[in-house]
Amino acid sequence: MTTSVAAIKFEPQSIKPKISCEPPPPMASDIPDPFMLDHIIYALLMPIVCGLGVFAAFICVVVFTRPQMRSSLNIYLAGLSLFDLVLLAMSLLIYPPLSVCLKMVGGFFLYVKIFFFHQRDFSLF
Repeated sequence: MTTSVAAIKFEPQSIKPKISCEPPPPMASDIPDPFMLDHIIYALLMPIVCGLGVFAAFICVVVFTRPQMRSSLNIYLAGLSLFDLVLLAMSLLIYPPLSVCLKMVGGFFLYVKIFFFHQRDFSLF
């Protein structure tokens, strides 16, 4: 059956199912998390490295402040070790909990994300 309208012919085509050999598009659960490596580094590896660093810095402070080690150079090294200890301890208290917060969505953690990263679209997390 053909229909003509002003010399234009339309022929109805049968609806054929589209068969494709391509794989289906990935589901949301199949897409790898782009921030998984960051989470592993900050939440798992950083506490181990910082914990060992805090222990080593504490040992250095103890050694450099012994009476036998008293000299101007060793006092500077003790101060440097003390500063390293404080820096590692603060890093240990800040970054791993922040990484865990960034992996969670909703509630208080959503406000933490907005505060620290000024983002409202969390489709990537």
